[in-house]
Amino acid sequence: AQAGRAQRVVRARQAAPAFGGRRRHRAVVDVSSGEQVSRLDGHTDYVRTAALSPQSEELVATGGYDHMCKLWDVRSPTNRGSAEVATFDHGQPIESIAFFPSESLVLTAGGQRISCWDITGRKLLHQFNAHQKTVSTVKVVDVDGELRVLTGSLDGHIKVFDPATFKMLYACKYPSPVMSLGIARDSNTLAVGLADGTLSFRKRRAAKDPNALMRSVYAPRLTAANYKYFYRNQSLPATEEDLVVAKQKEAALAEHDKLLRKFRY
Repeated sequence: AQAGRAQRVVRARQAAPAFGGRRRHRAVVDVSSGEQVSRLDGHTDYVRTAALSPQSEELVATGGYDHMCKLWDVRSPTNRGSAEVATFDHGQPIESIAFFPSESLVLTAGGQRISCWDITGRKLLHQFNAHQKTVSTVKVVDVDGELRVLTGSLDGHIKVFDPATFKMLYACKYPSPVMSLGIARDSNTLAVGLADGTLSFRKRRAAKDPNALMRSVYAPRLTAANYKYFYRNQSLPATEEDLVVAKQKEAALAEHDKLLRKFRY
């Protein structure tokens, strides 16, 4: 499948605020009551982003400008807040975090690099430079039954990677730095927020038959190089507007006339 052109663009008065607060802690709040359930205190610099595990609501990941990604278990409170499960050093200020659906892996994005961490083994699995400028957002999505990693950057590019090899599969360019992105549940619509306040929607084109192009290229073509070109449409019946010319019958030749034509005197 290929990404199509932008279908709809909405311009806001100001750019939408980034997810995460400019403090050194994060708070877990009950939306229904508005009360603080737990406080995640442990970062030494501003906390830029947070992500909730897709498998367990009690596992929370936070990333900040102290280069650290911290995992928290909100079920295990301490005197300082929730219990810190693990800490990963990304090496650069973290802008975005994304869990894999299995909850065993987590991605951190910051600077020009993407890091993939094994939560169970507490180790770095893979790290690579994805963009020319700061990576502002990262997502792990399911596209037609296959996992894909989507990244957006201040260089205006959105790139799609295969999580098995982390090789780039697709890329598209936007006229302004990319601040955030989201994809619909059916994987057919991509929403991208830009730094100039633009919200762009891009619709995916329908997949084409892979054999259709081969059939059109290698289909036999009737040209003057083929003798059948001069015999085409001879079997079609004549219409009322056609002028029908009767075929003249050849005169029967005697046996000696046939021999004379062959110069056999």
